[in-house]
Amino acid sequence: GGSGGGGGNTNGCNGRVCIAPVPPVQGSNVTVMYYQTGGPIASSTNVHIHLGWNNWASVLSPDPLMTFNAASNRWEFTTAAAAFATQLDVVFNNGSGAWDNNSGSDWHFAVQTNGVTPTPQAPPTPTGLTASPANTNQINLTWSAASGATGYIVQRAGSNVAATASTSFNDIGLATATAYCYAITATNSIGHSAPTTSQCATTLAPVTNLPAFNLDGVLDSTNVLVAQNGMTIYAALRGTRLYVATWSPGTNGANDHFIFVTDQLLAAATAAAPWAKTGFVAVATSKPFLAGESVGSYVGWFNAPAGSQAAKAAANSGALEGTIDLAAAFGALPANIYLCSAAYQTADGGALASVCVTNTGANIGTNGFLCIPLAALRDHNGDGIFDRLQPSADFVVQNTSRSNNTFTLNCAAFPGRAYQLSYRDNFASGAWLDLPGASNVCGALQTEVTFTALATNGQRFYRVRLLP
Repeated sequence: GGSGGGGGNTNGCNGRVCIAPVPPVQGSNVTVMYYQTGGPIASSTNVHIHLGWNNWASVLSPDPLMTFNAASNRWEFTTAAAAFATQLDVVFNNGSGAWDNNSGSDWHFAVQTNGVTPTPQAPPTPTGLTASPANTNQINLTWSAASGATGYIVQRAGSNVAATASTSFNDIGLATATAYCYAITATNSIGHSAPTTSQCATTLAPVTNLPAFNLDGVLDSTNVLVAQNGMTIYAALRGTRLYVATWSPGTNGANDHFIFVTDQLLAAATAAAPWAKTGFVAVATSKPFLAGESVGSYVGWFNAPAGSQAAKAAANSGALEGTIDLAAAFGALPANIYLCSAAYQTADGGALASVCVTNTGANIGTNGFLCIPLAALRDHNGDGIFDRLQPSADFVVQNTSRSNNTFTLNCAAFPGRAYQLSYRDNFASGAWLDLPGASNVCGALQTEVTFTALATNGQRFYRVRLLP
């Protein structure tokens, strides 16, 4: 595969590469002409073309050997443009690991439709499948949508276990500390795709000695701050028990404080605010929330399972904090959790005073909630630092693979953080060198970072570094 880039051109040439005709047409022949002079494989006596369509969604394999045109001093290759193509993608190599990929941008040329309504097709194979252990009996799956798919079949160990229209699935009822392997097939009314490459995960082992959270009105750790905007949200997970906190309303203040905890949101702020406050919220009234009254010492959970704990400090400088068993609250550990802290004026019908993450006027809409993967919140060793930020815990390489001349590495990561891939050729000595272009910033729900590099013929060692 190759890296992004895009767009075509008007004269058929882009640097060292030209095509004819311009533009190529679906189903008709197109010739790619490559001028190796001035490029990284200028001295090669053999040139292979790595050719694909639609930003590498489909790739011709193995890489064909091009023909040298001595009169024009260029390499040529002719093929039929795929009937579904809207973009032609090319890079080149010498067949021995050296590549010319346009300095990482590849070459891309627009392909013209042939004016014929395309024959309906079965969807392509989904991409981006990840399998993550969520509990002692649960593995959560996510994948990217496949074009034209109306549904997906989840396979475990080669057998169908579920059908869903979603791009995620939580597999529960599994054995503890056991490895399970999954593949996803995309379907529509025409047919189904080939299954994805299998991804495996191991359910968590039962842990009976997880450190307990300390409910005393003092933050257990300032390192587990996950949001701050007007108010604060602290959160950490040990086993199935979630710790949440914000600042305390005190015992003689102006506002009651609340922390909403839910596995799903409403489409909009249509549910009544808690405690008969003014306005609406985007979370069902049946979902758990922690409440602390500003006048007096009251603090407690609502709609929460037995064993949920709560505490608050007498002063605003302290914490309103609580713990809740998420598996008991929602039936299974969700892949993601939604959190919101809010302050309402104390009197009956009190107005919304402050919200973390944000509010929509007098209401708390869907954008008022922080959505974060539970995998990112794990602090199973109880040191007050997220396991996914520690190499001694969960900040580890999950798998590696090699396809043709591309090396791929997947590493556990924390949403919103940046990572850099580095390398050296001698494991015991030498400076670690940052691989050019190999830095990634994780998205808001991303718990795995992927790096790709051109494979080398000799040995090479890689590491992933968390950037400041």
